[in-house]
Amino acid sequence: MENFFVLLSLAAMICLIIGLIKPSAFKALFKERTSRKTTSITFGIALLVSFILVGVTAEPLTAEQKAKLEAEAAQKEKKDAEASQAAESEAAKNSEPSTEEKLKSIVGEVLDGKTNNDRPDLRDVTVLLDSNAAVVLVSFNADDNLTSNMIQVGIRMKMSDLYYKLYQSGVPIKSITISAYLPLTDKYGNESESIVCTTVLKNEEAVKVNWKADESTVKSMVLPQVWYTSYLHPAIAAE
Repeated sequence: MENFFVLLSLAAMICLIIGLIKPSAFKALFKERTSRKTTSITFGIALLVSFILVGVTAEPLTAEQKAKLEAEAAQKEKKDAEASQAAESEAAKNSEPSTEEKLKSIVGEVLDGKTNNDRPDLRDVTVLLDSNAAVVLVSFNADDNLTSNMIQVGIRMKMSDLYYKLYQSGVPIKSITISAYLPLTDKYGNESESIVCTTVLKNEEAVKVNWKADESTVKSMVLPQVWYTSYLHPAIAAE
């Protein structure tokens, strides 16, 4: 019975459309009363009644059908949630900074000021990847001071801060090389910026450091004894 009323509603809808376009098609049915108004009212009422009868005669869903529909809805919701989670994960992955960007950002935060000679602290930072571990090369401008010992102290403080922050970043690092520059004047009176100190701290030494110890102790006492000083300019080597 439900199917019959569905077909009836479809037929009424088709007749309603035809009656609005060409009411003369139903002249045999309505005779002299044939008009768009007559066909629209007649078939409109037939369409409305057939819709109501479809609803009245429709059989209620069985418990099995309801369970199936609920299971399908739950499955669809689960798939949508998984797809949404995967999209969010991919977006988060794409938005994460690269190894190079992360390490350069750390160096930039440590060396974000100027020296007492009004030069920017940071000169350059290069990050190379070697077997998924970073090789970091940093150069910075050092502060000038009254004595060579005081200059060395200032250089060691910046180097310690860099080594500490970089090796605590969680990024796999193979080695870090840091060079400090100072403006020096040669015997002819010509001034140029020159490397005055270069140190290296490789991962095989860094892993031996107790990074859980007090930060100030690690920076001031431990790291200066662990890194290797590959170059120290005579101008700041002796007092």
